[in-house]
Amino acid sequence: MALEATFQDGRKVQAMFVKVSRRFMPGSHLALVYREGTSGKWLSSEGISFEGEQRTPESLVRSIGRADPVDEAYVVPAA
Repeated sequence: MALEATFQDGRKVQAMFVKVSRRFMPGSHLALVYREGTSGKWLSSEGISFEGEQRTPESLVRSIGRADPVDEAYVVPAA
């Protein structure tokens, strides 16, 4: 499930955790990813400032959108 946030100007940002595992390395880890809009490539949140907040989908969409969203909903993202 991805958090989909809609901002005052109509922009949408989706964010979610994904489980990343590598073929030849044991174990896996969670990565926080996002995309602007509801389709397209998922991008890593590495290097984005969370200004002391926990790294969550909620704090990520606020950081990307530079404001509080007017609507938030968890959705099943399209491929």
